[in-house]
Amino acid sequence: TWLQNDFQRGVGSLHPEINRVVKHLQNAGADYVQMTGTGSAVFGVFRDEVKALEASHSALAEKWSSHTGEMNACL
Repeated sequence: TWLQNDFQRGVGSLHPEINRVVKHLQNAGADYVQMTGTGSAVFGVFRDEVKALEASHSALAEKWSSHTGEMNACL
């Protein structure tokens, strides 16, 4: 993909929890998953709102902070 974070591989190997969150979002059906910056957060983009809400609830069950929102189209 053309949109990537070059830090993700290295930070993920130093902090396996990052990879756990990435895998969690991928398994939950996210259409795109990426770590922000140098690893303060990981986000998932979902086309399906139900899957997004389920992923958020299951993340909270893992004791991870989670937030859902809607994207606005940019023109």
